[in-house]
Amino acid sequence: MARKAMAVEPPAQSDSSESANGIRAMRVGLSLLKAFAAQGEAMKLKDASTVSGLSGSRTHRYLASMIDAGFIVQDAATGNYDLGPVIVELGLKALGRLDYLKIAQDELDKLVTETGLDGHIAVWGSEGPTVVHWRPGRAGYQIRIQEGRVLPLLGSATGRLFLANRKAEETAPIVSRELAAIHETNPDVAADIDANVLDAVCEFIRLEGVSFSIGSLPDERFLPFDAVVRRFDTLGFSTVAAPIHDRLGTNVATITLFGGGRGRIGPGHPIAARVREHAREASRKLGWYQIDE
Repeated sequence: MARKAMAVEPPAQSDSSESANGIRAMRVGLSLLKAFAAQGEAMKLKDASTVSGLSGSRTHRYLASMIDAGFIVQDAATGNYDLGPVIVELGLKALGRLDYLKIAQDELDKLVTETGLDGHIAVWGSEGPTVVHWRPGRAGYQIRIQEGRVLPLLGSATGRLFLANRKAEETAPIVSRELAAIHETNPDVAADIDANVLDAVCEFIRLEGVSFSIGSLPDERFLPFDAVVRRFDTLGFSTVAAPIHDRLGTNVATITLFGGGRGRIGPGHPIAARVREHAREASRKLGWYQIDE
Protein backbone atom coordinates (compact mmCIF):
# COMPACT_ATOMS: atom_id res chain seq x y z
CA MET A 1 0.00 0.00 0.00
CA ALA A 2 1.41 3.36 -1.03
CA ARG A 3 2.29 5.77 1.72
CA LYS A 4 0.24 8.96 1.80
CA ALA A 5 2.07 12.23 1.82
CA MET A 6 1.61 14.04 5.10
CA ALA A 7 0.52 17.64 4.84
CA VAL A 8 2.99 18.82 7.44
CA GLU A 9 4.78 22.09 6.89
CA PRO A 10 8.55 21.60 7.40
CA PRO A 11 10.25 23.87 9.91
CA ALA A 12 11.63 27.06 8.48
CA GLN A 13 15.31 26.89 7.59
CA SER A 14 17.82 29.56 6.75
CA ASP A 15 19.16 29.74 3.20
CA SER A 16 22.57 28.57 4.40
CA SER A 17 21.06 25.57 6.22
CA GLU A 18 19.01 24.58 3.17
CA SER A 19 22.09 24.91 0.98
CA ALA A 20 24.16 22.72 3.31
CA ASN A 21 21.43 20.06 3.41
CA GLY A 22 21.20 20.13 -0.38
CA ILE A 23 24.93 19.64 -0.76
CA ARG A 24 24.90 16.74 1.70
CA ALA A 25 22.01 15.10 -0.13
CA MET A 26 23.78 15.52 -3.46
CA ARG A 27 26.94 13.94 -2.07
CA VAL A 28 25.00 10.98 -0.73
CA GLY A 29 23.21 10.53 -4.04
CA LEU A 30 26.46 10.66 -6.00
CA SER A 31 28.08 8.17 -3.63
CA LEU A 32 25.18 5.81 -4.20
CA LEU A 33 25.55 6.13 -7.98
CA LYS A 34 29.28 5.48 -7.69
CA ALA A 35 28.51 2.35 -5.66
CA PHE A 36 26.35 1.05 -8.50
CA ALA A 37 29.08 1.84 -11.03
CA ALA A 38 31.73 0.07 -8.95
CA GLN A 39 29.53 -2.99 -8.42
CA GLY A 40 29.19 -3.54 -12.17
CA GLU A 41 25.74 -5.16 -11.98
CA ALA A 42 22.17 -4.64 -10.81
CA MET A 43 21.59 -4.86 -7.04
CA LYS A 44 18.82 -5.64 -4.62
CA LEU A 45 17.89 -2.96 -2.11
CA LYS A 46 19.75 -4.82 0.66
CA ASP A 47 22.93 -5.04 -1.42
CA ALA A 48 22.73 -1.37 -2.43
CA SER A 49 22.40 -0.48 1.24
CA THR A 50 25.40 -2.61 2.16
CA VAL A 51 27.80 -1.30 -0.50
CA SER A 52 26.75 2.33 -0.02
CA GLY A 53 26.88 2.24 3.77
CA LEU A 54 23.37 3.73 4.07
CA SER A 55 20.46 2.34 6.04
CA GLY A 56 17.85 0.40 4.10
CA SER A 57 15.15 3.04 4.48
CA ARG A 58 17.51 5.86 3.49
CA THR A 59 18.77 3.90 0.49
CA HIS A 60 15.16 3.30 -0.60
CA ARG A 61 14.30 7.01 -0.40
CA TYR A 62 17.29 7.99 -2.49
CA LEU A 63 16.65 5.27 -5.05
CA ALA A 64 13.01 6.32 -5.41
CA SER A 65 14.06 9.91 -6.08
CA MET A 66 16.70 8.85 -8.59
CA ILE A 67 14.21 6.60 -10.39
CA ASP A 68 11.99 9.65 -10.87
CA ALA A 69 14.97 11.53 -12.34
CA GLY A 70 15.99 8.66 -14.65
CA PHE A 71 19.29 8.08 -12.86
CA ILE A 72 18.22 4.63 -11.60
CA VAL A 73 15.87 2.00 -13.00
CA GLN A 74 14.13 -0.87 -11.20
CA ASP A 75 13.44 -4.18 -12.89
CA ALA A 76 9.74 -4.96 -12.56
CA ALA A 77 10.33 -8.71 -12.46
CA THR A 78 13.23 -8.97 -10.01
CA GLY A 79 12.98 -5.70 -8.12
CA ASN A 80 16.70 -5.12 -8.67
CA TYR A 81 18.06 -1.62 -9.19
CA ASP A 82 20.59 -0.49 -11.78
CA LEU A 83 21.95 2.63 -13.44
CA GLY A 84 19.33 4.35 -15.58
CA PRO A 85 19.21 5.87 -19.07
CA VAL A 86 20.15 9.37 -17.96
CA ILE A 87 23.41 8.08 -16.45
CA VAL A 88 24.15 6.11 -19.60
CA GLU A 89 23.53 9.18 -21.76
CA LEU A 90 25.68 11.40 -19.56
CA GLY A 91 28.48 8.84 -19.58
CA LEU A 92 28.47 8.50 -23.35
CA LYS A 93 28.49 12.24 -23.84
CA ALA A 94 31.37 12.64 -21.39
CA LEU A 95 33.35 9.90 -23.14
CA GLY A 96 32.71 11.53 -26.50
CA ARG A 97 34.35 14.72 -25.25
CA LEU A 98 37.49 13.02 -24.01
CA ASP A 99 40.72 13.75 -25.84
CA TYR A 100 42.60 10.47 -25.55
CA LEU A 101 45.87 12.00 -26.78
CA LYS A 102 45.71 14.72 -24.12
CA ILE A 103 45.03 12.10 -21.45
CA ALA A 104 47.91 9.95 -22.73
CA GLN A 105 50.29 12.91 -22.79
CA ASP A 106 49.34 13.89 -19.24
CA GLU A 107 50.15 10.38 -18.00
CA LEU A 108 53.44 10.33 -19.96
CA ASP A 109 54.40 13.69 -18.43
CA LYS A 110 53.84 12.27 -14.93
CA LEU A 111 55.83 9.17 -15.79
CA VAL A 112 58.79 11.10 -17.20
CA THR A 113 58.77 13.40 -14.16
CA GLU A 114 58.80 10.38 -11.82
CA THR A 115 61.55 8.46 -13.60
CA GLY A 116 63.59 11.11 -15.42
CA LEU A 117 63.58 8.91 -18.53
CA ASP A 118 62.59 9.82 -22.10
CA GLY A 119 59.30 8.61 -23.49
CA HIS A 120 56.81 8.90 -26.30
CA ILE A 121 53.17 8.35 -27.23
CA ALA A 122 52.34 6.36 -30.36
CA VAL A 123 49.03 5.63 -32.08
CA TRP A 124 47.95 3.14 -34.71
CA GLY A 125 48.11 4.89 -38.07
CA SER A 126 47.46 3.78 -41.63
CA GLU A 127 51.09 2.60 -41.93
CA GLY A 128 51.36 1.12 -38.44
CA PRO A 129 52.66 2.43 -35.07
CA THR A 130 53.19 6.18 -35.41
CA VAL A 131 54.88 8.45 -32.85
CA VAL A 132 52.74 11.52 -32.12
CA HIS A 133 54.41 12.97 -29.01
CA TRP A 134 57.93 12.89 -27.61
CA ARG A 135 58.81 13.88 -24.04
CA PRO A 136 62.49 14.23 -23.06
CA GLY A 137 63.52 13.34 -19.52
CA ARG A 138 66.33 14.51 -17.26
CA ALA A 139 68.86 11.84 -18.21
CA GLY A 140 70.13 13.77 -21.23
CA TYR A 141 70.26 10.91 -23.72
CA GLN A 142 71.28 11.98 -27.22
CA ILE A 143 68.27 10.38 -28.84
CA ARG A 144 64.92 11.62 -30.08
CA ILE A 145 62.27 9.91 -32.12
CA GLN A 146 60.57 12.49 -34.29
CA GLU A 147 56.81 12.91 -34.23
CA GLY A 148 55.32 11.31 -37.33
CA ARG A 149 57.88 8.51 -37.49
CA VAL A 150 56.42 5.07 -38.21
CA LEU A 151 57.95 2.39 -36.00
CA PRO A 152 58.52 -1.22 -37.07
CA LEU A 153 55.86 -3.64 -35.90
CA LEU A 154 58.28 -6.51 -35.23
CA GLY A 155 61.43 -4.57 -34.38
CA SER A 156 60.18 -2.27 -31.62
CA ALA A 157 58.58 -2.72 -28.20
CA THR A 158 55.86 -0.27 -29.23
CA GLY A 159 55.18 -2.15 -32.45
CA ARG A 160 54.96 -5.54 -30.76
CA LEU A 161 52.52 -4.09 -28.24
CA PHE A 162 50.19 -3.12 -31.08
CA LEU A 163 50.80 -6.52 -32.67
CA ALA A 164 49.52 -8.17 -29.49
CA ASN A 165 46.50 -5.91 -29.05
CA ARG A 166 45.23 -4.85 -32.48
CA LYS A 167 43.15 -7.01 -34.81
CA ALA A 168 45.03 -9.51 -36.98
CA GLU A 169 43.57 -8.07 -40.18
CA GLU A 170 45.18 -4.73 -39.32
CA THR A 171 48.62 -6.08 -38.47
CA ALA A 172 48.98 -9.02 -40.92
CA PRO A 173 49.84 -6.92 -44.01
CA ILE A 174 52.54 -5.04 -42.10
CA VAL A 175 53.97 -8.25 -40.64
CA SER A 176 54.18 -9.74 -44.14
CA ARG A 177 55.88 -6.63 -45.50
CA GLU A 178 58.44 -6.50 -42.68
CA LEU A 179 59.21 -10.20 -42.90
CA ALA A 180 59.76 -9.81 -46.65
CA ALA A 181 62.22 -6.97 -45.98
CA ILE A 182 64.05 -9.04 -43.35
CA HIS A 183 64.19 -11.98 -45.75
CA GLU A 184 66.09 -9.89 -48.31
CA THR A 185 69.00 -9.31 -45.93
CA ASN A 186 68.75 -12.32 -43.62
CA PRO A 187 66.55 -15.11 -44.96
CA ASP A 188 67.31 -17.48 -42.05
CA VAL A 189 65.98 -14.99 -39.50
CA ALA A 190 62.80 -14.39 -41.49
CA ALA A 191 62.21 -18.13 -41.72
CA ASP A 192 62.52 -18.48 -37.94
CA ILE A 193 59.80 -15.90 -37.28
CA ASP A 194 56.74 -18.05 -37.95
CA ALA A 195 53.16 -17.97 -36.64
CA ASN A 196 54.13 -19.90 -33.49
CA VAL A 197 56.81 -17.36 -32.59
CA LEU A 198 54.43 -14.44 -33.17
CA ASP A 199 51.76 -16.13 -31.06
CA ALA A 200 54.26 -16.65 -28.23
CA VAL A 201 55.32 -13.00 -28.38
CA CYS A 202 51.73 -11.76 -28.29
CA GLU A 203 50.76 -14.16 -25.50
CA PHE A 204 53.66 -12.98 -23.34
CA ILE A 205 52.87 -9.30 -23.94
CA ARG A 206 49.19 -9.68 -23.12
CA LEU A 207 50.06 -11.63 -19.98
CA GLU A 208 52.58 -9.02 -18.77
CA GLY A 209 50.48 -6.03 -19.85
CA VAL A 210 53.64 -4.47 -21.30
CA SER A 211 56.13 -5.02 -24.12
CA PHE A 212 59.90 -4.99 -23.65
CA SER A 213 62.88 -4.58 -25.92
CA ILE A 214 64.07 -8.04 -26.88
CA GLY A 215 67.34 -7.90 -24.96
CA SER A 216 65.32 -7.70 -21.75
CA LEU A 217 63.65 -11.07 -22.31
CA PRO A 218 65.67 -14.17 -21.33
CA ASP A 219 63.33 -16.49 -23.20
CA GLU A 220 64.29 -18.66 -26.17
CA ARG A 221 60.94 -17.97 -27.84
CA PHE A 222 62.14 -14.43 -28.59
CA LEU A 223 65.54 -15.31 -30.01
CA PRO A 224 64.42 -14.96 -33.66
CA PHE A 225 63.88 -11.26 -33.06
CA ASP A 226 67.44 -10.61 -31.90
CA ALA A 227 68.77 -9.89 -35.38
CA VAL A 228 65.84 -7.59 -36.09
CA VAL A 229 66.58 -5.26 -33.18
CA ARG A 230 70.31 -5.86 -32.71
CA ARG A 231 71.34 -2.49 -34.10
CA PHE A 232 69.04 -0.63 -31.71
CA ASP A 233 70.09 -2.84 -28.82
CA THR A 234 73.78 -2.00 -29.32
CA LEU A 235 72.94 1.60 -28.42
CA GLY A 236 72.32 0.39 -24.87
CA PHE A 237 68.69 1.46 -24.63
CA SER A 238 66.09 -0.71 -22.96
CA THR A 239 62.46 0.12 -23.72
CA VAL A 240 59.13 -0.76 -22.18
CA ALA A 241 55.70 0.05 -23.65
CA ALA A 242 52.17 -0.31 -22.27
CA PRO A 243 48.78 -0.06 -24.01
CA ILE A 244 46.09 2.58 -23.56
CA HIS A 245 42.58 1.26 -24.20
CA ASP A 246 39.38 3.17 -24.88
CA ARG A 247 36.01 2.24 -23.35
CA LEU A 248 35.52 -0.50 -25.96
CA GLY A 249 38.89 -2.08 -25.15
CA THR A 250 40.58 -0.90 -28.35
CA ASN A 251 44.31 -0.24 -28.04
CA VAL A 252 44.21 3.38 -29.23
CA ALA A 253 47.69 4.44 -28.08
CA THR A 254 50.83 3.34 -26.26
CA ILE A 255 53.13 4.85 -23.67
CA THR A 256 56.77 3.92 -24.21
CA LEU A 257 59.70 4.70 -21.91
CA PHE A 258 63.43 4.45 -22.65
CA GLY A 259 65.51 2.91 -19.86
CA GLY A 260 68.91 4.03 -21.06
CA GLY A 261 71.87 3.21 -18.88
CA ARG A 262 69.89 2.06 -15.84
CA GLY A 263 70.09 -1.59 -16.85
CA ARG A 264 67.62 -3.80 -18.61
CA ILE A 265 63.93 -3.18 -17.97
CA GLY A 266 62.27 -6.58 -17.93
CA PRO A 267 59.46 -8.44 -16.18
CA GLY A 268 59.20 -7.45 -12.52
CA HIS A 269 61.17 -4.23 -12.97
CA PRO A 270 59.67 -1.30 -10.98
CA ILE A 271 59.82 1.02 -14.02
CA ALA A 272 57.80 -1.49 -16.03
CA ALA A 273 55.20 -1.48 -13.26
CA ARG A 274 55.02 2.33 -13.34
CA VAL A 275 54.59 2.42 -17.12
CA ARG A 276 51.83 -0.18 -16.90
CA GLU A 277 50.00 1.68 -14.13
CA HIS A 278 50.10 5.06 -15.90
CA ALA A 279 48.80 3.46 -19.09
CA ARG A 280 46.01 1.81 -17.11
CA GLU A 281 45.16 5.12 -15.46
CA ALA A 282 44.82 6.72 -18.90
CA SER A 283 42.61 3.79 -19.93
CA ARG A 284 40.44 4.21 -16.84
CA LYS A 285 39.97 7.88 -17.69
CA LEU A 286 38.79 6.78 -21.14
CA GLY A 287 36.19 4.50 -19.59
CA TRP A 288 38.00 1.15 -19.82
CA TYR A 289 37.92 -1.20 -16.85
CA GLN A 290 39.62 -4.58 -16.96
CA ILE A 291 37.66 -7.02 -14.82
CA ASP A 292 40.66 -9.06 -13.69
CA GLU A 293 42.98 -6.16 -12.78
